[in-house]
Amino acid sequence: MAKGQKRPPLPAPVLTEKDRAHLNWIRQNSANLVRSALTLYREGGRGAFIVREEDAKPSGTAARYFTATGVLTTGMVWPDVKTAELVRRYEPAHQFVIVFVYSSGAASAYTIRFVQMGDTFAVEAA
Repeated sequence: MAKGQKRPPLPAPVLTEKDRAHLNWIRQNSANLVRSALTLYREGGRGAFIVREEDAKPSGTAARYFTATGVLTTGMVWPDVKTAELVRRYEPAHQFVIVFVYSSGAASAYTIRFVQMGDTFAVEAA
């Protein structure tokens, strides 16, 4: 590439059906997730929401916040290396990390960017 030329942007990742379902759930619950993320970060520090497949119920699915410090001190581990890296690198003022963990042990982790728009929040995968 010649000096001074800009590189083309990287292609957007291809979303699977599960990714679309996860992102839809995050959008539907964005106000609670963002408010909780901001509060829990202030109270306990950097961390991530974990949603376990076995805890998913039609009446409501719980996202539990685990702090990085809590994970280290209890001997618990993040579901995978990608999750640990996302927790280490996100910007708490305008992002949070959420991880969907399946019964098989596999996980889908996302950094979610948010912007306040009036009384609600716009969210997108970062």
